[in-house]
Amino acid sequence: MTRRLAPAGAGTMIIAALLAGCAMTPTTSPTPTPTSAASAPTASPPEPTTSAEPTAAPADVTCDDVLTDAEYASLEADGLVPRTENVVTLGPVMADLADEGALVCNWAKPQSDIAMWVVRLPESDAAWQARRDELLAAGWTEGDEPLPSTLTAPADYDSNYIPAIGHADGVTYFVSGARFLTSIAALG
Repeated sequence: MTRRLAPAGAGTMIIAALLAGCAMTPTTSPTPTPTSAASAPTASPPEPTTSAEPTAAPADVTCDDVLTDAEYASLEADGLVPRTENVVTLGPVMADLADEGALVCNWAKPQSDIAMWVVRLPESDAAWQARRDELLAAGWTEGDEPLPSTLTAPADYDSNYIPAIGHADGVTYFVSGARFLTSIAALG
């Protein structure tokens, strides 16, 4: 079987005819062709809205911004510095919160046993109520100082500190002394 090859100029004429067809202006609007999901235009993100309703406390709070500016100044004036290594937990309640993924912050005065702890755990009101009931059953007491519904550890909780714990806006806070609850930026 012998193949016939088109003359060399025939290919050029075909290409020219195809290109000429592309350059023609249609007299009617073309029918849109469906696009695949991969080539479909992406929708622009929704515009942010503002709301007068309070929002939950941000989860990305760090030890650098959990406290009020006044408390950071007080810590510095007292010679307490952030401790990022070898942070010991202040009793079993703090250890439980840390095990649940809480932010644990500790400032200490070098060469001393003077320290401050702040623990922050986002948790639902229902989870807080269960924790509150357990703490009350374990001897913690509830009062309204320095904030409403502050729970204070029993006197024998730790030989140097009597921690307190509170819950507000979906976040539970544990501090090494009740007065520090008002040093929390979100609470103070």
